[in-house]
Amino acid sequence: HLVDAQSFPVETTEFSNLAGAGAYAPYLTYSSADLADIVSYATARGVRVLPEFDVPGHAYAWGLGYPNITATCPGYAANINNIPLNPCEPFTFDVLKGVIGEMAGIFPDSFFHVGGDEVVYGCWGEDTSIQQCMKDKGFASYNDLMQYFVSTNDGIVNSNHKTVIHWNDVFDEGITVPKGTVYQVWTSHTVLQQVIQAGYRAILSNSNAWYLNCGFNPGCAYISWQEMYENFIFANM
Repeated sequence: HLVDAQSFPVETTEFSNLAGAGAYAPYLTYSSADLADIVSYATARGVRVLPEFDVPGHAYAWGLGYPNITATCPGYAANINNIPLNPCEPFTFDVLKGVIGEMAGIFPDSFFHVGGDEVVYGCWGEDTSIQQCMKDKGFASYNDLMQYFVSTNDGIVNSNHKTVIHWNDVFDEGITVPKGTVYQVWTSHTVLQQVIQAGYRAILSNSNAWYLNCGFNPGCAYISWQEMYENFIFANM
């Protein structure tokens, strides 16, 4: 995660308000030079650095700089993790095109992570402009709206000659993506098996074994080293 609901710390040339208003503090940002230094340092040590810009969910911080690109849903606003991007606002994709294009030039790896997890459809349901947009476009469900967003945004990533990585939530929701897409599975070995059987490549990082923050924040119990090492990738495959 380079960005999340709590903060947009990445400085961008075209859309400076993203970090200007969305960073946790003015001095807690990454310049393009900072990011290039991280990539260089990692490359010299045999480490690949892949950025994740998690969209359309977990997008509250994007809207601090450009309020019209996030959904308006007072009933969900108490938890900033509930706020997604607004796929019906054309400017949303202008911003995504600018950000992804700039980051694609900084991160040389052929993969680019665009998230897709934990999108709160109920927030879209409270936004009257999104409701009208769905009627205008003939979308019968929020999955249709999600499909529209994913297809459009993945096209932006592909146009920058990058392979898309999504969280497995996109797969779980039945969203259609090209077989070249990679899914990062954070939930279970069962989902990993389903993803592979469907013909996709996958990355396993299941939260009950390989989340390093567990034990340091509420709602996620400490995971021992033994549990981590016993997390066999090919279990039940």
